[in-house]
Amino acid sequence: MNEKIRELAEQAEKYANEQAHRAWHHSSGFNPFKEKFAELIVRECAELTSRYQMGTTRLPDIIVSYNYSDKLEDVLKKHFGVEE
Repeated sequence: MNEKIRELAEQAEKYANEQAHRAWHHSSGFNPFKEKFAELIVRECAELTSRYQMGTTRLPDIIVSYNYSDKLEDVLKKHFGVEE
């Protein structure tokens, strides 16, 4: 698993554990882990997209470097370690 995905999953799990006192929501389909994990992925994509549009794809915590000629879809796939 890509390190960024692992980091987001850990953040989502922490959030879900903090929300355990809201267990009564689980019967209505509320899943705090999935909710937070999806939110973190969307935020990560939004931040990377914003940086890409400003002409830089380097984020402070990103180790992988990108070429400025890369298409945004390729930058996102590379960032999350999605294989073609």
